[in-house]
Amino acid sequence: MLSIKKITKLLLTCAAVLAIILFCLNQPSVFDYIFTYNWRYIVALSGLYCIFYILNAYILFFLIHPYGKNITFIKVLGVNQLSSFVNYLLPFRVASVGIKIFLLKRLFGVSTGTTIGTFTLSAFLFSTICMCALLYSLSFLQLPPKYLINFSEATYLVVSIIIVFIFLLIIENRFQLLGSIYLPQIILDLKKSILSINKRTLFLICLLYIMQVLITSYITYVLFLGANYSISFLLCIFITSVGNISGILALTPANIGIKEISYVGVGALFGVPADIIIALLLLDRVIQASLLTIGLPFFSYLNVEK
Repeated sequence: MLSIKKITKLLLTCAAVLAIILFCLNQPSVFDYIFTYNWRYIVALSGLYCIFYILNAYILFFLIHPYGKNITFIKVLGVNQLSSFVNYLLPFRVASVGIKIFLLKRLFGVSTGTTIGTFTLSAFLFSTICMCALLYSLSFLQLPPKYLINFSEATYLVVSIIIVFIFLLIIENRFQLLGSIYLPQIILDLKKSILSINKRTLFLICLLYIMQVLITSYITYVLFLGANYSISFLLCIFITSVGNISGILALTPANIGIKEISYVGVGALFGVPADIIIALLLLDRVIQASLLTIGLPFFSYLNVEK
C-alpha cells in the first residue's frame, strides 16, 4: 500500500506532466524553439553536464572518504549516476537516496547513519552556496520593489535559520551537549559525519559547490544562447539558484513541474517569455536523461572491473 505522502507525490507528478503537455499544446512556439535549436550548443551542453557530473561525484567522494573502505572516484561516480537516473524515473526521493545508501554500504562499508549525515551536510552546504549566489546576483539585478520586499523577507528568514543551525553545531562541537544523552547508533553516526569533517575537506566541498553553481548557471546561459535569446549571465545565476533551492523539495521525478514553475516565475519578473523557458527545460531534460542512460552500462562495466 502506498502512503498518503507517496500518493500525493504521484498525483503532483501526473498534474505537472499534464500541465506541461497542455502548455505546449496551447503554445506551439515551444516546439518551434526546440526544432530550430542550434545543435552545436547541444554538444557544448553535453560537455558541460559531464563536468557537472564529475564535480558532483567529487563532492560525494570527499564527503564519504573518511568513513569507507576501498573508495575509488570511478565507483562513486557510478553510484551518483545510478541514483540520478532513478531520480528521473521515480517521484520518491527515498528511492534514489535508498539506492545510494545501499550501494555506499555494500561497496565501501559506509553505515546508513553516516550516509544520511553526509547527505544532510551536503544539502545544507549546497543550499547555503545557492543562497549566497542568489543574493549576489540579486544585488546587481533591478527587481521591482513590490517583489523585492517579500523576497528579501524570505531570504533573511532562510539566512537566519542557517546562522542558527551553524551556531548550534558550534555549541555542540564545543561543549558536547549530546554526550550525556543515550542515542541509537544511527544517530551517533549521523552526528559524527556532520561534526567530524575537517576544515580542508569542508573548504574543498564548498569550492566544488561554488564551481557547480557556476557550471549550472552557465548551462542555463548556453541553453538560451542556443535558442538565439539574449540574456544576462547574472540573471542566469539568479534563475538557476532559485531552481536549485526549489529542487530540495524533491516532490516529483527530477523536480519536474516544480523547476518549471520556479524558472517561469523568476523569468516573468524580468520579461523572459514562458514558452522559451519551457522549451529549453524540456530540451535540458532530454539531454540529461540521454547522458544518464548512455552512461549507466559504461559505469557498470567500470565498477565491475575496478
